[in-house]
Amino acid sequence: MSEAVRNRCLEPFFTTKGERGTGLGLAMVYGMVQRHSAELEIHSEAGAGTTVRLIFPIAATSAVGGRRQPMRSHSDGCAS
Repeated sequence: MSEAVRNRCLEPFFTTKGERGTGLGLAMVYGMVQRHSAELEIHSEAGAGTTVRLIFPIAATSAVGGRRQPMRSHSDGCAS
């Protein structure tokens, strides 16, 4: 996507699809990212594609079955 499109792609109702697009997809993702204190990165190269990366903070505990349980860290850096 062009730099101009990348700068606006998270705006509600912004679309490059004309009448068949609502412009709500990335705007909804961005809202969810904000609610979860996460980050969103967009990397795009014309003709090569676009990568959208969502980065969520690791919580100290997780709710499982109504009980709070400590998070476990996997060797790949992901938490469960």
